[in-house]
Amino acid sequence: MNWPRFAPAPQPDGYVLVGISRPESVAGVTRTAVLLSHYYGALPLAVHVAGGGRPRDFLGFSVDLEGERLFEAARSEASHLGYPLRTYSEFARNTTKGIQQAAVTIRPHAVVLGLPSSLRAPGFSRMVDAVAHSSACPVILARLSGTIDFRRILVLLGNQDELAPLQPLVSALESLGERQITLLLCVSRGSRPGDAARATQELNTAALSMGLSEQAVCKVVLTESPLQTTLDGTGQHDLVVMSIGDQEIESHSCSATLADVIGQRIDCSILLVRGDLRSQSVESPDSNDHT
Repeated sequence: MNWPRFAPAPQPDGYVLVGISRPESVAGVTRTAVLLSHYYGALPLAVHVAGGGRPRDFLGFSVDLEGERLFEAARSEASHLGYPLRTYSEFARNTTKGIQQAAVTIRPHAVVLGLPSSLRAPGFSRMVDAVAHSSACPVILARLSGTIDFRRILVLLGNQDELAPLQPLVSALESLGERQITLLLCVSRGSRPGDAARATQELNTAALSMGLSEQAVCKVVLTESPLQTTLDGTGQHDLVVMSIGDQEIESHSCSATLADVIGQRIDCSILLVRGDLRSQSVESPDSNDHT
């Protein structure tokens, strides 16, 4: 793993909220939260949802032992990257309610959650939608595997308009140093002659106008099978980045299907973005409220 140590902003602007729930996903979601925190000039804040049942059952709870063990691992990951990690436990009847409560209270730039084996895992897509809607901020689903080095990064675009919401994450990944970043847009083979070249130029112009460096290479491919072309391309990369739509409303959308297929068929790391990462500055909650 070859990541730089980052320097936190002298006066951090808000938080990136990261949900901590499973030991095997702590490293990945924490690193993603630190990466985005560095981009936004914010701090990462880890939350663990504890408890269950009725609200009055939580009265008297003061120690979340499972959460503390997870927080210890998350603090270690953040520290390796040069960042402090704020933590707190949210007592709620279920994970969805707990993450919602935390996001509404904290008003973060973004929420980072671990990605299960399938987007269609029971209740998961509804949780993502509920958090995105109630907090009015983007949700990033992270599954980081292997060395988490990200030497070769593939950004999948369903159309050119998807680049703008993903730009902050791509810019954050550029801050890791020398990386091979490919912006891939698949165009129907039935398009008119010259469409691919024109689309490549437009995508390149859009990328530069958004502040992306020439490190990000734009590639437009004519294909009769966007899904197969995409799957063929992912095998040459360490990380795949793409946006997904509203899973609850558009459960059969192309982006949902593609993301689910990619998640099940490839072994490399994945970052899925639900919502627009171009957030505005937010007010920081009282730092005394979180450890």
